[in-house]
Amino acid sequence: MVLVGAVRVVPSGKVYRQIFDDEVNLVRSLEEVRNKAEQHKFPMNSGRIPVIRDLEMCAGKGLLSHRQQKWVEGMPNDDFTENPVLYREITFRKAQESEDVIAAREVRGLSDFIIPEKTNSNIIERLSERRRGRHNEAVAVLQQGLACIGREMEPFILESGKLLLTKLSESDRAIELLFKKIESDTDLEAFSITSFGELWDAISQESLYRRQWIKEMDETLIKLEVARAEKIKDLLRKYTKILEDISYLSLSDVHRFIHTEAMMINQALLANQRAIAKLFVNLMEADLKRELSQWLKWQERLKDWKIIQKDYVVRSFREFMARKEVKEPTAVKRDLENMIKDQISLSRKRMELLQVLCDLLPPTHSKAEINEWYESLVALNKYIDTHNVQHMMIIRIQYERVCQECLDNVQLCKRDFEDLAKHIEQDCKDLYKYFQQAIVLWDEHQLKLSQQENELQVKLNECRRKHENLNQIREANLDIILDKLRTQSSEGKLKNLLGKAFASLDVIRAGYEAFHQDIVKIVASYPEAILKELISYSSSIGQYFSVKEVYKQVGSAFEEQDSEVENMAEMTGDSLLQETEETEHQAESFPQGSTESEQQVESLTNKTEETNTVENEESIVQETEEAEKPGDGESTAQESEETEHLEDSAESEANRFEDGDSPAQEYEEMDYLKDILPESEVPFHDYGEAERCEVIAEVFTTSSGNTYSVLGREETGKTKTSEIYYAEFAEKTLPVYLENVFVPDSFFTELKKRIRLCFFEHLEKWFAQSLSNSWIIVTAKKEELNSELQLHLHMHQPRRERIEKDIHNVRAAELLLHQERLECHCAGVVEALNKEKNEFMKLREDQNDISKNFRRRIQDMEAIFLSSTKAEKLVALSNSLHSELLNHVEVIQISLRSYRNYLEEALGKLRDSNVDFLKACRLFSEGGNFSPEEVEFFCKRLEKETGRIDFIEGLIMIDMEKMESNYLEQATEVINKFETKFHNLAMDRLFMEKIQRFLTNLQVKIKSEVANSNLQAQTLNSSLEKFLKKIDACAHPTVDKEVSSKDTARSCMMCMIV
Repeated sequence: MVLVGAVRVVPSGKVYRQIFDDEVNLVRSLEEVRNKAEQHKFPMNSGRIPVIRDLEMCAGKGLLSHRQQKWVEGMPNDDFTENPVLYREITFRKAQESEDVIAAREVRGLSDFIIPEKTNSNIIERLSERRRGRHNEAVAVLQQGLACIGREMEPFILESGKLLLTKLSESDRAIELLFKKIESDTDLEAFSITSFGELWDAISQESLYRRQWIKEMDETLIKLEVARAEKIKDLLRKYTKILEDISYLSLSDVHRFIHTEAMMINQALLANQRAIAKLFVNLMEADLKRELSQWLKWQERLKDWKIIQKDYVVRSFREFMARKEVKEPTAVKRDLENMIKDQISLSRKRMELLQVLCDLLPPTHSKAEINEWYESLVALNKYIDTHNVQHMMIIRIQYERVCQECLDNVQLCKRDFEDLAKHIEQDCKDLYKYFQQAIVLWDEHQLKLSQQENELQVKLNECRRKHENLNQIREANLDIILDKLRTQSSEGKLKNLLGKAFASLDVIRAGYEAFHQDIVKIVASYPEAILKELISYSSSIGQYFSVKEVYKQVGSAFEEQDSEVENMAEMTGDSLLQETEETEHQAESFPQGSTESEQQVESLTNKTEETNTVENEESIVQETEEAEKPGDGESTAQESEETEHLEDSAESEANRFEDGDSPAQEYEEMDYLKDILPESEVPFHDYGEAERCEVIAEVFTTSSGNTYSVLGREETGKTKTSEIYYAEFAEKTLPVYLENVFVPDSFFTELKKRIRLCFFEHLEKWFAQSLSNSWIIVTAKKEELNSELQLHLHMHQPRRERIEKDIHNVRAAELLLHQERLECHCAGVVEALNKEKNEFMKLREDQNDISKNFRRRIQDMEAIFLSSTKAEKLVALSNSLHSELLNHVEVIQISLRSYRNYLEEALGKLRDSNVDFLKACRLFSEGGNFSPEEVEFFCKRLEKETGRIDFIEGLIMIDMEKMESNYLEQATEVINKFETKFHNLAMDRLFMEKIQRFLTNLQVKIKSEVANSNLQAQTLNSSLEKFLKKIDACAHPTVDKEVSSKDTARSCMMCMIV
């Protein structure tokens, strides 16, 4: 079947097609709506003036309407008169639609219909369904493959676990059999202290085997997990390709799916690794606990054995003391019997003598007899006492004789213990001296190695110091060139100095490479010095142990290692040379400057080397002495630590040989030395002709297969007394009390052999390890130096570009910027002068407009004069002509004066700007970026601009003076012309007003007299009515009438008369 590519075809009727069709329909509908809107752009009911007028309404009113007629009759710029143009604009804006309204109308005009879905074939669905089935099937097969890998790896894991359990059970049975030997107390009596040590050695050896089995199982499980991971990796890679070929999912989805599966598998693998690590830790912990419990059990049985031995010694002493010869000696018994017999006879005599006292009564016996009796009694008591003392002394002597025999036995034991302790102490002292002298050789070897390291460091520091001094001089020369490059004032000088800077950079780069070569040579000589020191140490070890051969290495292997390191250095050097060639190609554009700078740098370096050689040597010596002083304490501390480490290693080696390790196992532990000690090396070398005649007493072989011959002059540390002492014990059997503490001479001899073997084992390992470490140091140091050179070159490489960009280009840009600023300033000055010219022309036009307006205003006053009806106004208008002239003249003078001030200020600012521009051009000495040459050139250029400013100012001032005089003459001429005309008109209007005023006053006087007479008649009539009412009230008084008397009537009449 042909595979179909992952092509995405959008089916007809789907959402993307519908969106596309809808967009087309919307665009078409929008176009139709806009076309309709163009046909009816203006509404029918607009606010414009209709074309067809109502003739009936307009009949008799002319062609213009009332609003139009009002606008025609009105004065221009009146606030209350309507402007038809403005009205038309306002009406048009009201009638015009906004954008929101238009958009809303267009949206409402869009069609609202749905295109039905088109029917088509389902080949895409069928292909997708088929691919999905194949995809699911491949995923299922992938899961089955993963499960199959798990089933394949499970038997191997179970097999390793069962094998470990079998070995552990066998080891447990072996350990149980060993402990059964000391299970009962009766078995302990036959054991010795050495038997206990051998028993624990066997148990510890079994523990070592168990741990080795656990490590092997752990390694096996890890290898199985690695194999499982490789199989899973291959399976995932295979099915990734299959799923990509199926193309049911996109490549990114397939990779995401595989990544998800791989992540889950990785989690499971990590869980397995954690379980393996936990199993290893648990097994090791359980084995350590088991060994601890067995050690505690062994210690307990050892304590029991010691108690049994102590009880046995005490019991034997008690039995010795409980013997009949010790408790009841025969001589003592005999002496006791004799003493008892004598005591009986003497006691009988004393009793008889005491009984005689009863017969010595007075008067038959005298006082003298009594005294004699008493004296005889005292003498008898003394004799009895003396007898007892003598016999007790005899018994004591007998007992002392028995005790002396016991004490002699004890003293014999004590003397044997003291002699044994003294000889064992002497042997241990000899063994200590034997080992200590070998350790002294090791300390001396370590001291010499540290001296080699210090010498290497001193050489490196000296080489580095020389390079730094030369590099400082080169950098100083480069800094001088760069300082000059920063302060140049022309492009040609910049290019010349740039070439010199590039040449100086090339010299610095060559210095880095020469320093790298020198320091690599110094580092490469380090393994040779280490090899010589190792051969010296091997020779001293062989001489001390009286070994005929000297272990050393032939120069071929040394040369192979050296060639390998040199090849690595050449590879790195080639890459560095390629980079230098690239930089040299970049510097070819400046050959002249490079040669000059090289000569300068070489001369400077030669001078400084001649002046600084002595100082450098003295400083190097002082620094090395200061560095060695604190280093002594550190070296002694390191030597003490290394001696302790060597003692521990020697003890471990001895234990391994006691446990019975085979040379094959030891050789397996030294597989890492195959790269350092090839088959072509010679492991030992004879001393010379003088030593070949000596007798070879012994031959021993190390675990690596090297055989050494021990000369007959080895055993010289033994004293004659010790030989005699050990020979005596060899002829007779040991006492019981010395069997458990006696150390035979063969044990010390064997221990010395083990020490010798361990030293030579360590020598072979240390030889290879030191050489490999020296080569590792050389390789690491060379890599460090290569990295340092790469770093220097990497940091040095962009300096060319930075100098060109950051200094040369920046200075060139500064020069260009300075020139542009000068040109821009000069252009600004010219532009400002042109602006002032334009302002002056504008001022002239404004003054012309003012003059025209003044003339027009005076002419307009003539119409006002003619239409005016009052003489005062005419007089005021004629009088105002002079004030108008003064105002016009004042306006012209003020405008010209302000413009003159403005011009002076503007041109003063231009002159100040020139000064400020020069002040802004600060020299390098003042913290700026201008050179003196640039400032001098700028001064000359700005002086020209200042002359141009003065020239323009003089022209403008002359024109202003001419313009002012012309405007004043024109205004005076116009005023004089209209003044005479206005004066005559004013006189005529004044005469007419005076006549009209006289007539008006006359009419006013006549009308006032008539009004006065009418008022008097009215007053007289009212007074007569009041007088008649009073007379009537006096003649016919009534209640409703006012009360009146003759006096009131008379007074009223008098008032009328008056």
